[in-house]
Amino acid sequence: MRKFLDYLRNTNDKYNDILITNIEYCVDDNVLEFKVQYVCDNFSDADKLALEKDIRSYIDADTTIDIKCRKYFIDKDIIKDYVVRYIQDKYPSVSNDELEKNVAINLTEDNVYQISLVLGVESLAHLTKNDFENEIVDYLQMVTMEEYEIILIADTSESADAQSILDERYSLLNNSDMLKRIDYEPIEVSGLEKIIGDIDIDYVYPIATLSEGKVACVGEVAFYKVSEYESRFKNKDGSAKIGKRVTFVLRDGSDKISCTYFPTFADSEKVDAINNGDKIAVVGELSDDENRGRNLRVRSIAKCDFIAFKEPEKVIELKTVNAEYKHIFPKSYEHKTQSDFLKEAENIDTYLMDNTVVVFDLETTGLNVNECEIIEIGAVKMVAGQIVETFDTLIKPKEPIPEDATKVNNITNEMVANCMSIDQVFPDFYKFIDGAVIVAYNIEYDYNVLKAYGDRNGYVISNRQVDALKLAKRALPQYKSHKLGKVVKVLGIQLDNAHRALFDTIATAEVLKSCLNMLSDEDKKQLLS
Repeated sequence: MRKFLDYLRNTNDKYNDILITNIEYCVDDNVLEFKVQYVCDNFSDADKLALEKDIRSYIDADTTIDIKCRKYFIDKDIIKDYVVRYIQDKYPSVSNDELEKNVAINLTEDNVYQISLVLGVESLAHLTKNDFENEIVDYLQMVTMEEYEIILIADTSESADAQSILDERYSLLNNSDMLKRIDYEPIEVSGLEKIIGDIDIDYVYPIATLSEGKVACVGEVAFYKVSEYESRFKNKDGSAKIGKRVTFVLRDGSDKISCTYFPTFADSEKVDAINNGDKIAVVGELSDDENRGRNLRVRSIAKCDFIAFKEPEKVIELKTVNAEYKHIFPKSYEHKTQSDFLKEAENIDTYLMDNTVVVFDLETTGLNVNECEIIEIGAVKMVAGQIVETFDTLIKPKEPIPEDATKVNNITNEMVANCMSIDQVFPDFYKFIDGAVIVAYNIEYDYNVLKAYGDRNGYVISNRQVDALKLAKRALPQYKSHKLGKVVKVLGIQLDNAHRALFDTIATAEVLKSCLNMLSDEDKKQLLS
């Protein structure tokens, strides 16, 4: 959509005043629908016809174009809806029932929408690793033309060792096979050119190492903004003095830090000498607020030269999908067995007809995704809505299975004593899910377990995801409980050996089929995008 907007705005300056908030294609009617908001005073029928002509020249397709226009309006509720829907669409493993409650929006005096998002430590680490902050700001600015600041907050109430989990997760290098802290060396600074205050430094430590108090650091400037405010001080004629507030982000290759500077009236013009991309050195007071994160209150600024910190080379290469299965071979699934789950003739939803789906379930030795071990994988592959293959294996962990885990999943140390290790099994499972939409019942935990193992061992888990629990909640809103055992009873699906991976996945596959047939097109659009 961004490329399309750029094309339009290069075609006609009037399109600088429009936003395209949604593009939807209706296959049955061959209609391409555009929802457009305009920020100008008026968008006439002639403007609408011109827009349709330019759209048609861009897409060059034989289809009906339907443009729905309305006056631009934005408020906090609309922005919150954009944020929630974006996370649900792009990061379904992060989304949960509390997501909307955990998004807070505040409009600052500088007309910047400040979005605070409270997340579990695993979800926070996952979003941060994928550069979510810049990604969501870029998206929101594109669809609303407003300015944003994102604050991600860790919900450390989840567990007693939540912070240690978060620290450990952050220490994972992308696609690394080990937990490894970076050893930081000082950064040499040269060519100091004073802008404000006095700075006399030869070396600084990287931003990632800095703690609260007076600090000096260097970095490249990003998101540089100068805004004005009315000072409590007065001019001689009694009018209010207008002060300046400078905000920017400083990056040195090891980390980034938000900076704020309030220049004196004597220095207020000097801040115009700084631009995005400049290399600067700063001295100031670093604070670490629980909600706002780290912020540097700048006192002195100088332009300089330095060599940005570089992470050490990754220690492993990305894994590729095996050409053949090596240890665990999927088994064919007979349709006549599958028919036992059904009371009447099946109606297969188009989503299942159009996508290969793998429904999976994991049993583990604990709940900490960075520490637990996978001891069973159960999965079924669905093609055209029918189960065609199963993948089922117990796995021998490196450490003994805790008694608490055995009480939940009924897997004992004796049962896995002669089984293969996860390092032997995972390449075959990686092949099994290749190119498929992955589905689980309450997918967040199982996905994060896969992702944590993949991060440590070079497997990129980037499959589209669907949470069958969310489908069940939307399809069966009249029930308070949506545990898998409850849902399968309501839908008349057999479930034996609950909390054993393969049986749970077969039941989840049937729940998936039933719930899709019960949902509206709008519900499916929200939950399956």
